[in-house]
Parts: sequence; structure tokens; C-alpha cells
Amino acid sequence: MQPPGLPGGRGALSADCSPVAPTVVLALTVGAPLQAEEGPEDDGGRCRHGDHRMNPEAVRARAEFATDQALFEVRATDDQRTRVRQIVFAALDDMGRLRESHAANREAVMAVLEATTVDRARLESLRQAEMALADQASQRVTRALADAADVLSPEQRREIAGLLRRFPGAGGFGPGMPDRPGRS
Repeated sequence: MQPPGLPGGRGALSADCSPVAPTVVLALTVGAPLQAEEGPEDDGGRCRHGDHRMNPEAVRARAEFATDQALFEVRATDDQRTRVRQIVFAALDDMGRLRESHAANREAVMAVLEATTVDRARLESLRQAEMALADQASQRVTRALADAADVLSPEQRREIAGLLRRFPGAGGFGPGMPDRPGRS
């Protein structure tokens, strides 16, 4: 049985077009806006296999889909759904503000690279600024994760953990990609 409004035929927490599929609920989708950007005009920023750029609207839609799917999987109550969605979307909004700083830093790096001489001190300053943004994002994601976990019962949290384990490397929470023959 699929929850209302979800595309038919998809398995639980399908990873069809998201680099962070199930983790989107409690963690990394709130981080996706740092990587969200407008795509080429011909695709409207939709993600494609191997190209995970998404515009902010697509990030929000993906977060909504994954949040609803995960909450369906753990049989969340209406109150839990409302509260977790508020947590996820508040974190998305906060991450969107960090994205603006990230974009400004990226443009500043481009300016340094385009200059006649490379300003190493400026590059270092921008690196430090990016590390600070990463720390802020990590803290915000961790807070959202803890806030959402507080809303769910211990059994529901165990179910979410089980779902996350099924997705290798999902947002850094899974076991990662299996070893392939010939790779060291």
C-alpha cells in the first residue's frame, strides 16, 4: 500500500533520483540546498542519473516525498507527521540561507582563479569560510535529526535505522559501496 500522493510502483524510500534518498527524512535532505543549483534551461534543474543538481523547489519536493514515505513506512501518527515535516522544512529553510553564502564563496573562488595572480591568502580565507559553513550545516542537520528523532518512538527510530541500513552509503549512514573485484 502506497501513501497518498506518491508515485505508484516505487519501493520503500526509492533512491531513484536522490543522492540522499532515505536520509532525507532526518538528516541530509536538509543539507541538499547547499548543493542545489539551477540546472540548464532545458531541464529545469531536475536531477538526472549521475547528475544530482536540483533547484531549491526540487529539493523541497524531494524532501517532502522522502519524508512522507519514511513516515508512512514507520506508521507515524498525523501529529508525528506534522511535527517532523515542520522540523525538516525549517531545517531546509536554514540550509537555504547557508547555500547563499556558499554560492558567494564559490564566486569569490572563481574571481581568484581568473585574476592575473593567485591570491593564496584569499583562497585560504575562502577555504576557512567554507569549512565554517560545513560545520554550521552539520550542526543544523544534527539538530534536525535529534529533533525529528525526539518526535518518533524508539521502535520507529529503530525502523528508520533499519531503512537507512538498506541503502549503501546513503548520506554516509549506510555501509558504503560494496567492494568490487579489481578495486583496492
